[in-house]
This record gives sequence, structure tokens and C-alpha cells, in this order.
Amino acid sequence: MRILYTGPLRAGDTCELRLRALGRLGHETTAVDYLPIVARRGAFARRVQWRLRMGSLVREYERTLREALATTRPDVLWVDKGILVPPGVLDAARLQGVRWLVHYSPDNYLLQQNASRHLWRGLSRYDLVVTTKRSNVALLGSAGARRVFLSGNAYDPELHRPIVLDAAGRAANDADVSFIGRWEPARERLLDAVAALPVRLRVRGPGWERTRSRLVRAACEPGAIYGDDYVRAIAGAKVNLGLLSTWAGDAITQRSIELPACGAFMLAERTGEHRLHFADGEEAVFFEGIDDLVRKVARWVAAEDARARIAAAGRVRCLRSGYAYDDRLREILDELVAPGARRSAA
Repeated sequence: MRILYTGPLRAGDTCELRLRALGRLGHETTAVDYLPIVARRGAFARRVQWRLRMGSLVREYERTLREALATTRPDVLWVDKGILVPPGVLDAARLQGVRWLVHYSPDNYLLQQNASRHLWRGLSRYDLVVTTKRSNVALLGSAGARRVFLSGNAYDPELHRPIVLDAAGRAANDADVSFIGRWEPARERLLDAVAALPVRLRVRGPGWERTRSRLVRAACEPGAIYGDDYVRAIAGAKVNLGLLSTWAGDAITQRSIELPACGAFMLAERTGEHRLHFADGEEAVFFEGIDDLVRKVARWVAAEDARARIAAAGRVRCLRSGYAYDDRLREILDELVAPGARRSAA
């Protein structure tokens, strides 16, 4: 199919990885990235327009999408994280003969930063609204979505793979324990307990300049990492922590799949979603609460052979169970053209 794909296409981020997967599946894709449009605004204008979801930023994005629709005449308009896409663009797509409209977001639609009046007003126009959050399915239906599809979290088979670090990579990423993700108070409390152990902890991600823990601050390397830098950070750690977002109400995240896909040992919070995707103690290890986390970090940092077996089994589970973006997006497109022909999101 011809697919016009739009979203925040930062290299190595999940939106761009989904675009790559559509290409691997053989579809003819044209991309409209709104990040350059955002970047052309000054810092103040960018903050205000982003917060209000209005102004020249939205108008230029809308104009760019309308032009792309007229030029490419796609079969599918795929909107990824469409908080800046006004309903008028979706109506224009129909007039241009676009057969299917898809909205996809891996984020919690309930949170203000992941939604907008544009999204809510346009929700009923989409042929398929995709979420990776079970808790959002009923919400989206009650908000007007005609068809909601629960898709599983995923990994990119070209990016998220086992690698061997060279000397420079080991020096830059060596750690007993690693966490990659944004700062949140609940995550800080967990990491503060880990940092008190005699282990080398590395923490990467946005917002960690806000930490109040002296121990955690000493382990922080603030700032988001993407692509191969992200994979190298995973490869350099003995134990990779899968800490969920309490702000987003997560029971599983993209990282829950990416870590095992990289052939890494994952120690994650015990939830029903995690246990649905990986066998505890065989394909990953799960903890419950601070005391359990501390005990298991101490145990698994020292258990090299057993850790390696579990990491290898976790990767096999990702491959065997169809957790790659290629598998997940194939399911979505199958559901789009043949409603009801779907598998479990696990």
C-alpha cells in the first residue's frame, strides 16, 4: 500500500522505528516529520504554541500534510502521536480518496501531554485507533473512536540486537546496574536503594537533574539517548532495570521488550503484563517493592552464568512470540483491511 506517515521522526525513537518497519513490510511510505516545523520556531514561541496546540506551528504542519496528501495520493494516512493534526486534515484526506485513516500512540491518552482538542475532535474520523495500553481501550471507545486496536509493545529487529562492545564502548557504558528512562519520584526512590549497594549504577534519561538523592545524582548522566548509543548502554550493563512510569500508569513499556530483544538481562517490576510477555526467572526476572529489588540486584549482579541464560531466553521469547515492530504493524494493517482477523496483543 501507499502510506503517508506523519509524526515526530527523531532517528532511533519509536515513531521513526515504526516507519522503518512499514518499509520492511514492503509498503511505499512517504514521511512528514513535524519536528523540523517545531524547530523553526524560537524557544518561547515553540513552548507557547506547543502548550496551546495552536499558532503558526499547527498551521504550517496542516498545510504540509495537505500538500503531501495531494502529491502522494496514499491509500493510508498513518498519524503517529497526532496531537497537532486538526480534523480538517482528516477530512481533506477523505476528499483526496484516502481509504484508511489510522491513529497510533504508544503513550497514555489520558495524560495531557499526549492529547489535545485536535486529537479528541478527530478521533471518530479514524478507521482504526491503536493503543498499547489496555487501560486506554475503553476510554478511547467512550471518547468516540469507532474501532480501537490493542497492539503490543515492540522492538526494532535492526536496532535492538545483541552487540559486542569494543574497548571504548565498554569504558563508556560499563555498569553493574543500568536504568534508562526519564526521572520520576518513584523511580528515584527505587534507584536510591540500589545506589546504596556496592554496585556501579548508571542512570540515563531526561529530567535527572531534578533528583534529590546524592547517591543517584552521582550515577546520573542526564539526557535522552537513542539509536546505537541506547543499545550500547544496554549492552554495557550486567543488570538492566525495567522501572515503570507511575505518572503514565504503565504496566509494561517499550523498554520492557527492547531490553530482552537486545539479549540483555532485565530485572523489571512484577505486573500482569510483564508476566504475560516473559516467564519470571526464566526469560526475565521480576521484583516487587524496594526490599525485593535490592535483594535481587545483589543476587543477579553476581550470578553471571544464570544471568546469561535468562538473557538469551528473553531474546528467544521476543523472536518466537512476534514482538518485533514488523509483526505488530502487520497485525494492525491486517485488522485495518480485515476486521476481526487479529491475534492477542501479547
